[in-house]
Amino acid sequence: MSDAARADRMRRLRELYGPTQVEFCRRFGFAVSRWANFEAGKPVGQAAAMQLIQKEPDLSLDWIYLGSISGLSVEMARRLGELPREGEGKRTTVPPPRTGKVVKLRRRRSPTTAGKSSASSQ
Repeated sequence: MSDAARADRMRRLRELYGPTQVEFCRRFGFAVSRWANFEAGKPVGQAAAMQLIQKEPDLSLDWIYLGSISGLSVEMARRLGELPREGEGKRTTVPPPRTGKVVKLRRRRSPTTAGKSSASSQ
């Protein structure tokens, strides 16, 4: 993952818990200058990542470092903007059944089975 992608995740996390860096840092126990570095794309160290998870257990190291949502709950992934919110997103509709002639499809034989069946019938 790129530094810009990690910086974007850190910004979205901060916006979820506090509209300003000061509020967020107060809640999670970071110095504002340190958090500003993370939002600028600097690497998030192990201690900082564990501090985030300790305060918010629904986060995962995979999301912090790699952007993978596999360790997040569905609700947390939605809150972080990784998944569409309930009721949002693409709606799919099933097309109405077609009327008219029904076409029967024949199974094509593979070259190996086609040769075997003709050879075995002789």
